[in-house]
Amino acid sequence: MKMSFLEVEDILGFTLPKSAYEHEAWWDKSDSHTQSFAWKNAHFIAKPNLKEKKVEFVKHIED
Repeated sequence: MKMSFLEVEDILGFTLPKSAYEHEAWWDKSDSHTQSFAWKNAHFIAKPNLKEKKVEFVKHIED
């Protein structure tokens, strides 16, 4: 599922932090980031494109 950052913000009901627009690490699958913990638990990986201000959420089932 590909989404613009604005579409993500519309779903959330608030703006993403500045770091989401500037750092790919904000989108990584680290358990130390609350937001990435949420999509990791839903079995998704976020693949951001900061230049285009878009993110692709890819379904990922771990072995």
